[in-house]
Order: sequence, then structure tokens, then C-alpha cells
Amino acid sequence: MLMMKCFNVYCLNILFISVGLEKHMGTVTARLNKPIQLASVNWTVCNVSQYTVEWYSPGHKLCTIMNGAFNGSRPVGDCQSKAQFHCQNNSLVLNTVTSKDVGDYMEKIICQSNGDINVINITLRIISPPQITNLSINSTQSALIITCEVGGENVSSTWLKDGQALPQNDQQVLQNMNRTLMVHEPTGRDCGKYTCLASGDGGNAEAHVNINGDYPICTKDQHEAQGKEIAIITSSAVICVLALIIVGVCIKRYHSGICFCASETTEDTGKDKQKTSICCSHNFCKHTFTLS
Repeated sequence: MLMMKCFNVYCLNILFISVGLEKHMGTVTARLNKPIQLASVNWTVCNVSQYTVEWYSPGHKLCTIMNGAFNGSRPVGDCQSKAQFHCQNNSLVLNTVTSKDVGDYMEKIICQSNGDINVINITLRIISPPQITNLSINSTQSALIITCEVGGENVSSTWLKDGQALPQNDQQVLQNMNRTLMVHEPTGRDCGKYTCLASGDGGNAEAHVNINGDYPICTKDQHEAQGKEIAIITSSAVICVLALIIVGVCIKRYHSGICFCASETTEDTGKDKQKTSICCSHNFCKHTFTLS
């Protein structure tokens, strides 16, 4: 490991290439309410007594670390409540980024031996999470259209139905960068909970809408289901009535057959009188007996 201790002006020429260097390190993007590291140069000033480091946030000095006060990564001075200075890579870590932290940051590295100042500039930009501003619905008997209005940078949109990904078919079509969902010829099976998911560099957002009995496609199927239920009940009642009628007719015919069988015919055989019970039509009685 390279031990970097400087005690004269020549060390500045090695570390910064030139005396009085000022450079812009570019733009750093951060998320709201998250920490972010503002790194300047990849070398350490730990235990180097000849340096003073000053960090300036937009509008005011954030902290000053001077005269060898570097002690590991422990925060020093005014940085304690807002940020932490890491001497290993000469960087500043903001504990929690807010909208007020946006802007240009400047780091001054001062060599005590000759007063030379080297300036590092870093711009902090916040990437906000996407925002779903509106979720509109247009429902008819021929189409169901749900539009998800999203704000934000580099945002992509996806859809869920009842917590599951939409099936791949021609009935459900995505338009307008997946922000509009169109369902052709919807039925009761298309009723349920729809979710619009918006994803971007700054995070995620989601919004939900329930397609229920308040919409035509759902009430239509409910009415059809009720009609089918009524038709089934009516058919069952008619069948029961017809069955009762048939049973009644059969019982009546049965008793009529008994009466017919009870009528007697007498045949003179010359020897005995034979009484025969006959039921030709219903074949209920087939018993024959003889009287002396």
C-alpha cells in the first residue's frame, strides 16, 4: 500500500498534477431520503497534517476538517449532523438527501505549507420516483380502457390483474408506451383489480382500480347469470309439476284397472262355474280362481 505523506510543495505536484488545480467531477444523481457519496479524488489525506479540507454545499460552508483532524471515517466539525467526511477517498457522504441538497458542491483542499488551493466541483441532482397522477377508466359493452398517467424520467409501465401478470393474447392490448390498457369485448371474467406499476431510476409507484358491479361488463354478466338461474328454477318447477301430473294419472289408471279386474264373467262349463278376473288393458290382475 502506498503511504502518502507530504511535507513540501512537491507533494502537491504529484497528487494534483498542477498547483491551483480546479476540476469538475461531473454530476452525481441521488434519490430522496437516501444517502449519497460525493467523491472527489481517489487518494487519502488521512493523518496528513499539512492539509485542510473544506466542503461547501449550495449557499454555505458545510464543514471544515483541518490540521490533521482526520481520524478514520469519523465525522468531524459541522459535518456531524448532515454528512460524514471520509478521509480515505477524500469524499463527503450526505446522510439523507432532501430537495434542498440539490445544487453544486465545492471541495477545497488547502496545503498548509504554501497555501495552494485545489478546488473540486460536483453537481448533485435528485432523481425523483415516478408519480402516477391519474388512473382513468372508460368502460362500454365493446371495450374496457384503463389509462395510467405517469410523470417522471425514464419511466416504464407494466400492468397486473388481481396481482398477476396480464395474459398474452389479442384481447388485451397495451398502447401509449404501455400506459393504456385496452380490453376488447370484455366479459365478466375481465372484472377485478387492475394495477398500474411505474418504474424508474428514482424508484417505483403503483396505483389500483377495481372493475366491479358498477361497470356495464360486470352488471351484464350478473343479469345474465340471474336470468339463467331463474330459467333453471322455472324449468325445474315445470318438470316437477309434469312429474306430479304423470304420477296422478298413473295412480288413477291403476285404480281403474283394479275396478275393471273386479268385474266378473261367468262361464258355464257344465260342471263348475268358473269366475275369472280379467284385466286386459293394464295387465294388473292375472289371478284366476274357481267357485264350486
